[in-house]
Amino acid sequence: MNELNDKSPMPQGKFKGQPMENVPYWHLLWLADQPFCRKDVKQYVEENRDVLELEKKRDKFRNENE
Repeated sequence: MNELNDKSPMPQGKFKGQPMENVPYWHLLWLADQPFCRKDVKQYVEENRDVLELEKKRDKFRNENE
C-alpha cells in the first residue's frame, strides 16, 4: 500500500476515484473512525487532521445545522 497524498485517488467509498484533496473533510473525519477504513486512508487523515479540523471550524453552514 502506497502513502496517499492530495493528488492520489480516494481508494474507497462514495468518493472513490476523486483526488484526496477534493474529498470533503467531514467524510474523511467520519471514515477514519470506521472499522472498515483502510490503513492508508486513516494515515492520510491523521497526517492532515489539523487542516481537516480547521476546515470543519470554518464551515459555518455545516456547524449551524449540527
